[in-house]
Amino acid sequence: MLDKYLNLLINNGIMPQREVDIYKYKLNCLLEKIFTISVMILISLFFKQTIGIVIFIVSFFSLRNRTGGFHLSSFKMCFFGTMAIEMVVILCIKLQVIPLTISGILSAIATIIILILGAANHPDMDYEKEEFKFNKKYARLIVIIEFLIVVFFNKIKVSGMYIQSIEFSIILASVLLITAFVTGQHKKIM
Repeated sequence: MLDKYLNLLINNGIMPQREVDIYKYKLNCLLEKIFTISVMILISLFFKQTIGIVIFIVSFFSLRNRTGGFHLSSFKMCFFGTMAIEMVVILCIKLQVIPLTISGILSAIATIIILILGAANHPDMDYEKEEFKFNKKYARLIVIIEFLIVVFFNKIKVSGMYIQSIEFSIILASVLLITAFVTGQHKKIM
């Protein structure tokens, strides 16, 4: 189906033939992301944690799009890994397993880690120097904004469930970022 769509774009002069692989990759990523987020929302509806998970999704994917980080080897593995992480996040949020003070300290540490490392340059992405600087800059900006939202939510006494939704996204993004560096999924830019 994807190939038919791309052929239609080529035949109508909307896309040059030489860019087929780029478009195919981007469209495939978009469809995978839509599928993954849809399933995440369905799971959150089942556990009656939709608002918290939507906050987590927005916060996490905003950061993850800029920080990059550890990637599993296939969409299937990534999908099931994401679903497992979502289940852990739902349980932690719903049952308040981790005290707000502890998650606050961990998210502050995670924020510092993201401020220091900025982003990972995954070998499959192979960013150019300017692209990578852009990602690092915006990863740092996003994590500052998200952490300030956490501080603000604490000040105005927003439910801990919603605060932890953001905190867990910051923590997860930093763990995936560190993991990329440790496992060699970061390519230095010369």
